[in-house]
Amino acid sequence: MPTVVRWTSSGSPRLHLLRFPVGQAYLWHDGGELTLVDAGPAGSGPPSPRR
Repeated sequence: MPTVVRWTSSGSPRLHLLRFPVGQAYLWHDGGELTLVDAGPAGSGPPSPRR
């Protein structure tokens, strides 16, 4: 079972952070629609470009 943490820094009750043992995802609730964004484990994506 995932641990569900409300994303409070956004100030919006529509955005939720779901943490799993193997990564994380964000759930956005907009009216009657839901959007799930798989963010993967920390450090698994390509490095950010340096500016």
